[in-house]
Amino acid sequence: MIEANSANRGIAQRSFEKLVEKINYSKEKEGKHVSIFCSFLQIYNERVFDLLNMTSKKGNLMNEKGLRVRYTKKEQFSVENLYVFECRTAEEILHLFHAGIKNKIVASHNLNHASSRSHAIFSVTVETVDPNNHDNVITSKLQLVDLAGSEKI
Repeated sequence: MIEANSANRGIAQRSFEKLVEKINYSKEKEGKHVSIFCSFLQIYNERVFDLLNMTSKKGNLMNEKGLRVRYTKKEQFSVENLYVFECRTAEEILHLFHAGIKNKIVASHNLNHASSRSHAIFSVTVETVDPNNHDNVITSKLQLVDLAGSEKI
């Protein structure tokens, strides 16, 4: 594991740490209720797979149908039955991120022996509720995207 003060921390770890730092400040100073939710999906061969569904094993993903993508009334795309986990710390977010990466489907080609050959999206959703008005909910989303073929020269 990379130490917290290490210069070798990547953009994902730095982003999660800064996000939780800002959320904790908002909780303490402004008294807001803030929740963090994470999900991780992979698009491979035009099928969507949940990388955080621990009941599916990496080798069996190829045999699964994949998850359905829907367009909601709020004019958003959503993935049916995608696991969403609530997190409280940057370490919990980073743990889910690494768990999902381990479940990605990889294959080899001439440029890379462990290419993902797929797109992957790790989503961190932050919901902030105003304590004075519980109907006032602000939702923000941070998405880290790994595109297929991004390792090409």
